[in-house]
Amino acid sequence: MVPIIHILHIRKLKILVLMQLMQQISYQLWVIIHMIYQDQEHTLLLITSRMMQYFFFFGHAGGRPDDPGGAIFFYNGTESYLIAENRGYIPVGDHYYLSSTTTELNDILLAVYEGCYTGKTSSYFGNLVDVSSQKGIDNSIGFGQKIYSPHAEYWSERFWYRCLYGQNGNHQTIKNAANGAVQDIMIKYGDHYGFLYMYTRYRPPYHDYLDPARYGVV
Repeated sequence: MVPIIHILHIRKLKILVLMQLMQQISYQLWVIIHMIYQDQEHTLLLITSRMMQYFFFFGHAGGRPDDPGGAIFFYNGTESYLIAENRGYIPVGDHYYLSSTTTELNDILLAVYEGCYTGKTSSYFGNLVDVSSQKGIDNSIGFGQKIYSPHAEYWSERFWYRCLYGQNGNHQTIKNAANGAVQDIMIKYGDHYGFLYMYTRYRPPYHDYLDPARYGVV
């Protein structure tokens, strides 16, 4: 199977810290990071994995303003969307439905949709986390409310750090790393800034680690 392609769009302010952390993870997990675009404000990374399957999105969610959720948004000269499921509303622009997949997602260990309303169910487009789980992704993470910068960048830093190093030198499960990263935001900023509404689907018995590198359970 062709490795999943991951696009990460983050502010330049945090790029050096996150890239250093991802490079450390790549040493452990054989992640390849390609810098493909950078300007004064943003950096776009293309991330592929040889030894495991995961998907990490950091960016803007799509969906209708009156009922957001169920979609993530990409822009590269034209608009395109990844949508949970077809509920009868057709968006403007290119789009792809997670619900239309068959076995393509069965071996993905982790999908992280870091954006506003990525874990919310929309009457127009469904729920990305739920459909990801239904289609065989072992562990899926989204967010049910608006999330903000710089808290979103900080959650990313802390989540990946905890997956690799955890607490006291012991790496953590995906579930504990995600929850711990929310607590890190509250400790640093004094509020959860929407991250308390994280919405997840984990594979029982909820003990999956990102390390050692591997595919998901088919």
